Amino acid sequence: MNHLQTIFQRPWQVRRPLVTRYMETRFAEDFFRDGSLRLSSFRRFRQYADEVRGDAFEGRANQTWLHPDGGKSAIVGMNGGRCFILCGASSEGPEIAEAFGTNDGFRILDTLSFADAISRYIPGFLHGVEGLCLYREDVSLTKRMPQMFSVDDEANMGPAMEHFEKAVRDEAVDSYFIKRRQYANQCEYRLIWIALGDEVDYIDIKCPEARQFTERLSQPGDEKEGPRLPRRA
Repeated sequence: MNHLQTIFQRPWQVRRPLVTRYMETRFAEDFFRDGSLRLSSFRRFRQYADEVRGDAFEGRANQTWLHPDGGKSAIVGMNGGRCFILCGASSEGPEIAEAFGTNDGFRILDTLSFADAISRYIPGFLHGVEGLCLYREDVSLTKRMPQMFSVDDEANMGPAMEHFEKAVRDEAVDSYFIKRRQYANQCEYRLIWIALGDEVDYIDIKCPEARQFTERLSQPGDEKEGPRLPRRA
């Protein structure tokens, strides 16, 4: 784990994850040679045929917004967008490697610096988000509208709807981290770069600067010593 230190009246530390990105050896070698990396989209994830990686619900979720007075609700369908995702694992071991189909790849020692470096190579980059996936049977989301949405007169309807649409967009990122429980063995951690434009299958970039925030996984024949704890950022 990596540590992020902050202060709010009392000293506190946030243990940032050591994320392991499993990938085929040839792709790992490409990354460490010149920073070559392919970032897939939710649309690409939905196209995978195998049951281990393929999930038709990737990046999709229904948001149910409850009205403050409890008498109304709105259902909004989310379908991802131009998002580029790098999936890793917050755990290591034979079972995790098997879930991802390889025991090669790299560890991301500093996810924030790594994500910042990658963002400079994403055309139309808007913002990003990272975090652990949440595994559950129900992939829908339930939110409560702020009180201002209770207005019913036409004069205030326009501003209220604009505020509501913004809230829907802001909350959409939650759906990017919800996966069905059957995939829980992947212990997945995601870094997501959100950009302008239409959804595509993937983007290929070269970001040699990102390599300094990673280390290669042990290869067959290497000394088995387990993952090293990274330096404090």
